[in-house]
Amino acid sequence: GLNGGIPEGSWVTITGRPKYGKSLLCLNFCATCQRDYDKHIYYIDIENRLKKLNIEGINGLNITDKFHIVRSDYGKILTAEEYLEIAENIIKSHPGCVIVLDSVSALCTAAELTKGMDEIQRADGPKLLAKFCRKVTNIIPTNKTILLCITQLMGNPSGYGATEKEKSGFAISYQMDVKLKAKKMELWIEKEKQIGQIVTWLVECSALGPPGMEVDSYIRYGYGIDKVIETIVIASDLGLLKKSAS
Repeated sequence: GLNGGIPEGSWVTITGRPKYGKSLLCLNFCATCQRDYDKHIYYIDIENRLKKLNIEGINGLNITDKFHIVRSDYGKILTAEEYLEIAENIIKSHPGCVIVLDSVSALCTAAELTKGMDEIQRADGPKLLAKFCRKVTNIIPTNKTILLCITQLMGNPSGYGATEKEKSGFAISYQMDVKLKAKKMELWIEKEKQIGQIVTWLVECSALGPPGMEVDSYIRYGYGIDKVIETIVIASDLGLLKKSAS
């Protein structure tokens, strides 16, 4: 679906509804980059929801070597400014690495973080993200960094245009080389038991070919993306394998 993959020096956006496998897709990509290309992974866990169970359930992901998690800790809650400054420093000082921002929609500025719930405070995350884009746009391709940004969707109450839109602002739309959107999800059932889910991804743009293609991810619980099943399905679709049973 990506016409060959994700090249070095790319800005990637992954979006979709909750629980469609956005973080899992990023973790599987990180595992491939570790195993096949010996890359360092920096997972910036802005939502602080990445659990040990999640990362241990990804086949091939090495969480003890070349896998670094950046997140808030007890007594030190990181602001949007601090998260993006950390990401900027990694991009500058660690060429060739892979960085995951999970998710940019959850960025909360210092001003917003310290205000009371009863005080009206404009969410300046998109504005700050736009500044981050301007600062690193020339560095990412130069240092051959791969930056994966996960975005969330929100409802569009205006009644005009799409019913959903991304919570990230327009700036990253101009930066991205690759964009994947989770289009739909269905349960993966075997022997009357749910063993995972099948997610259809729409390639809204690709660095190596035309957009508009769709690809299915077979997510097996406790394992990650089942590439064996995906290979069999692709081979069957191409006529290289012949199915004889269900």
